[in-house]
Amino acid sequence: MNDGQPRAENSAGRPTGTVYLVGAGPGDPGLVTVRGKEVLYACDAIVYDRLAATVLPPDLADSVELHYVGKRADHHALLQDEINRLLVGLARRGKDVCRLKGGDPFVFGRGGEEAEVLAAAGITFEIVPGVTAGIAAAAYAGIPVTHRGEAIRVSLVTAHEDPTKPGSQLDWQWLGSDADGTIAAYMAVGNLAEAAKELIAGGCDPQTPAAMIEHGTLPGQTTVVAPLCELAARVAEAGLKPPALLVVGRTVALREKLHWFVEGSLRGKKVIVTRPADQARRLLDALTALGVEPLICPTIRTEAAALSEFGPHRDQLGSYDWLFFTSENGVRYFFAAIEQLGLDLRAVAGVRFAAVGAGTADRLASYFLNADFVPTTYRADAMLEAFCKQQTVAGQRILRIRGDKATTSLEDGLRARGAMVDTVLAYQIRPATIRPDILDTLRVEGADAITFTSGSAVESFEQLVSDHDLHASVKAICIGPITADAAERLGWQQVIIADESSVAGLIDCVQRTLGG
Repeated sequence: MNDGQPRAENSAGRPTGTVYLVGAGPGDPGLVTVRGKEVLYACDAIVYDRLAATVLPPDLADSVELHYVGKRADHHALLQDEINRLLVGLARRGKDVCRLKGGDPFVFGRGGEEAEVLAAAGITFEIVPGVTAGIAAAAYAGIPVTHRGEAIRVSLVTAHEDPTKPGSQLDWQWLGSDADGTIAAYMAVGNLAEAAKELIAGGCDPQTPAAMIEHGTLPGQTTVVAPLCELAARVAEAGLKPPALLVVGRTVALREKLHWFVEGSLRGKKVIVTRPADQARRLLDALTALGVEPLICPTIRTEAAALSEFGPHRDQLGSYDWLFFTSENGVRYFFAAIEQLGLDLRAVAGVRFAAVGAGTADRLASYFLNADFVPTTYRADAMLEAFCKQQTVAGQRILRIRGDKATTSLEDGLRARGAMVDTVLAYQIRPATIRPDILDTLRVEGADAITFTSGSAVESFEQLVSDHDLHASVKAICIGPITADAAERLGWQQVIIADESSVAGLIDCVQRTLGG
């Protein structure tokens, strides 16, 4: 990424990269700035915090280096000095780096410290401001931090100060004496009771409205409101944990009228999404709307097979009686290849289409093609039996569109009944890598459910997450019986099959399974 800035050079005389200190906002991916998104997609490497992980796009190029440097109370992936060295080292290797930080990099994000290190090292850098949680989380809870006649200023403070520093620079009593302001305190869950006591000692009315907002702007947002003197007990009762924002002031009372953000029915639930990143958007959006925190964990990635695989079939597509699609990927990659070969839909004029599952049929419909046969059961033997009952199979010319991991049982069965079956390899399945922040979350917090859309996804997950035994505690929600068989064979103890073999069926199954 080069924005026309003059570049420094490393010791070998080669240009160094630029480091972009980017504010990821408070968590909701929709609140990342336009400039922030530009940098995310353009950089060679991303160095990201735990609270910034929610905004990482699922469709980043495979070539982008991901460096997780998240901090938890019990574990730091990297110490701050190590993060500083990482940023400098990546830039000196000529990498353009997105240093992705929760909120705004200059608001309790240690962005100033990192910028100083970069300046001292002679590394070109840019600051990309972000929306800070102190304002955004309050807004999502229906609390304006300033309001005419109620609050003429807002104090942004952190309740978690440098542990190596003697004493505290935070004077809660002084803050408590300001009746005309709003206090937004970051990281205040651990010492909420003491903070409330000090605020009251400074003159703050014990009945002042106060709120603690957990996971602000995210699907699992939870807000507890109480008089300041009661808030600590109420927060403990609700079990709120970091990250959470404390808001104290008269404007908190406006939440009763201004509460607009609908907290989903599955708030607080975590669901692992194993669908390939380039196909996960619909599922992710639906889960988010339900209040689920999706853990994006694609176990496989797909890529187009070589066009040469079409070989002699290129000019004979219209001569087949049937095209058999057994997955959405088959449809997608087949018609992408058709376009690259210089053909269009007329190449398959007069051909009938068989589609396994409603999702595959829907994908066909996106090309203005209706499936002529859609089996009700997504299992090769059941599909074969149903097709043979409806159609005369003997003498039919059938072209099956497949991936490289598909079994041959379907075409073998059709041939055994007299059909002439050819196959075209349209796509290949390759292993994916799991983001380290997702592994960290699974290690510490676990999950409530996992969604599988293919047997290969189940098998790949086992290989990628081999050191985390989730089989007993996590519900495996599967798109069909073949996928469910793979899950049971590999040890998942709570396997649920969606009523419909589609993304919509998965979503409905998640809602029913976790909503009870």
